[in-house]
Amino acid sequence: MKDQDQLLDLQTTDSFRLYLDEVGRHPLLTKQDEVELSQAYEQGLAAHLQLSQADAGGLDAAARARLEQAAERGEIREPVSPLA
Repeated sequence: MKDQDQLLDLQTTDSFRLYLDEVGRHPLLTKQDEVELSQAYEQGLAAHLQLSQADAGGLDAAARARLEQAAERGEIREPVSPLA
């Protein structure tokens, strides 16, 4: 049983090391990056809400295009999971 525990510890350490190596290859967000990202996300949420509340004919084409563009900028392109 002790050998299995040691093997599990080694596998866990190796997995953690691989994770840290992979994370270290990508730059962290700056404070300004975080602000811009959160603002784009909030604007995207607001645009989605406005689009969902607008009647089919309630917006002119230019206004709809602006809202769709803001909604697209604010979307999260990849699923975010706290366990990923």
